[in-house]
Amino acid sequence: MDRTAKGVVITGASGGLGRAIAVAYVTNFPNEDIHFIISGRRTDELVATQEQVMSNRANGQTITCK
Repeated sequence: MDRTAKGVVITGASGGLGRAIAVAYVTNFPNEDIHFIISGRRTDELVATQEQVMSNRANGQTITCK
């Protein structure tokens, strides 16, 4: 599938649906060159999501929201 988007912003990625969306995106589109931005409130859980998602991505960043 051809994606025209070059960036993805996922909120709530520290758990639940946000984390599931982040993981599903990487799993379903492993060869896409997409910049990921994930955000969430719980830093420790967000880091876990980051490690899981960004292990396959060179482009990405996390934002902890308070």
